[in-house]
Amino acid sequence: MKPDRESHGHYWVSRIKASRDLRLRYEGIYNREERQTDGSTKDLDDRNRYRIRARLFFDAPITEETSTHFMICSNQDSNRGATTTNQTFTNDFNDKGIYQHRAYATYKPKSPPIPKRISSFQSGAIARPV
Repeated sequence: MKPDRESHGHYWVSRIKASRDLRLRYEGIYNREERQTDGSTKDLDDRNRYRIRARLFFDAPITEETSTHFMICSNQDSNRGATTTNQTFTNDFNDKGIYQHRAYATYKPKSPPIPKRISSFQSGAIARPV
């Protein structure tokens, strides 16, 4: 007899939806200048760099009205609060940072006790509203 997943407590794993994206690109920045305090400009070296962005998303329903979202991604240590999650490859083989980017829950009642124009609530580190 095949064991029932619910009786073993692992049924919740099958409800998690995982997705990902990966972007590799070359970026060349040329003819750069830096303005000096006296108003003059100083030429800067051209910048040639290879960049990576890696993201993992996890979505899971908790109940019929509540769901969760979690995202981890690559990011530069000095750039944790930025909207970009690109990481630059350098000339050495140092470790690259991975950070929690989003983690939130959404409550969307089936028969909301709130005005109809408000259909759900989110709480946590959410995506920027559009």
